[in-house]
Amino acid sequence: MTGQLSQMHWSETDLVTLGVPIPPTLVNEALTGYWESFANNLVGHIKYVPFIKDAPSWTVGALIGFFGKYSGVKDIYFAPTNSEIGKPLQHVEIFLRDKVNGECLMSLEGATISNGRIGWFALACVNLLLQGKHDINVFLFKTGKDAEAVILSLNDGATTGIKCILVLSRGRKSNQDLVDKLRSKVQFRLDAVDDQKLLPKAKFVITATNASKPVFETNEIVPDAVTLSLGINDLPTDYIERLLTARGHIVADDMVAMESCNIDFLEL
Repeated sequence: MTGQLSQMHWSETDLVTLGVPIPPTLVNEALTGYWESFANNLVGHIKYVPFIKDAPSWTVGALIGFFGKYSGVKDIYFAPTNSEIGKPLQHVEIFLRDKVNGECLMSLEGATISNGRIGWFALACVNLLLQGKHDINVFLFKTGKDAEAVILSLNDGATTGIKCILVLSRGRKSNQDLVDKLRSKVQFRLDAVDDQKLLPKAKFVITATNASKPVFETNEIVPDAVTLSLGINDLPTDYIERLLTARGHIVADDMVAMESCNIDFLEL
């Protein structure tokens, strides 16, 4: 069986056909175990993100990880202009090797796993920083696969604390389409909103946009809100300064990228 696994590249469709789907529960459990091992210095990783300069906004990145006798590589290709030609915006492949002899054990499509990792960040924020809270309103600046993963991950592990997730997008209908798709699959209220009037009521704010400027103003968010930044340039600088003063909570997916935009997260 091991030989068969290594002899072909497995798409997510192949895996589902064979009865091996990748639900949020699987990703959440795996990542919880990973971070426990990471805290005990049992695993490690290195990230490479070269930018293709002659193609604006295109990125190719790789994350190399190791645990015990295994090593793995996640290769990511992102091209926003692919939407214009009907192609996926993102391609993700995962390769697992025997670290000792270099043998390739398995290669598979990894978009769902990668998106699930993003969703798990939101669940970790609720479980760690909003523990014991109830009737939490969540404001989500994003649609698409990332937003879907966030919503499904929160539904998998934080339904008792969340009252409603409000979804705002720059697209005219994309947030409503997402809400219509997921509303029957989640146990909390899911609403598409056209503006940020309800943002001050949110205790948990998630930004996951590709915006080149802040998506909200500092005075729109209550001081004790938890912020999860999955973007790079979508937070106001004075909001970071207010968090420093108030000893607030913010979680960032890519601190190195944000530091390149003059955000000092070591100070934060």
